[in-house]
Order: sequence, then C-alpha cells, then structure tokens
Amino acid sequence: MPTHPIADETGSNIRAEMGRKRVNMSELARRTGISRGTLWGQINGGTVTVDNLVLIADALGVASSDLLPPIEAAS
Repeated sequence: MPTHPIADETGSNIRAEMGRKRVNMSELARRTGISRGTLWGQINGGTVTVDNLVLIADALGVASSDLLPPIEAAS
C-alpha cells in the first residue's frame, strides 16, 4: 500500500536529522525505547505515529514540528 507524501517526507526529514546528528537506527532505538524494527518500518515507508514522532524528536534534540513537512499556505 503506497504511503502518503507527508509520511514519505516525514521519514526523509527524520533520516536527514539522524544523519546531521550522526545517530544510526540502533542508537535511535536505544534513545527512544522503540524497537529498531518498528522505527525502521515507520521511518522507511510507513507512517510515524504521533507518540513515536515526539520520542524521536526528543531523542534527536529537535522540535517535533521540525521533522514534519512544511504546511503550504492555502491559495
């Protein structure tokens, strides 16, 4: 089942932040308490739950909103 573009971009943003912070999936799992498999599935093609987004953002030292795609202004 294809994912929504927002989910895809959120996953990309998380991966980019992980790269900037030099945090691999195993370390993110340790910091968040979320299993590596769950993280991998949600970040790479799934949908990150709100609860997990908050945990991931905290573990990476950023605001949750920083990991979400920007909201485009309505025309």
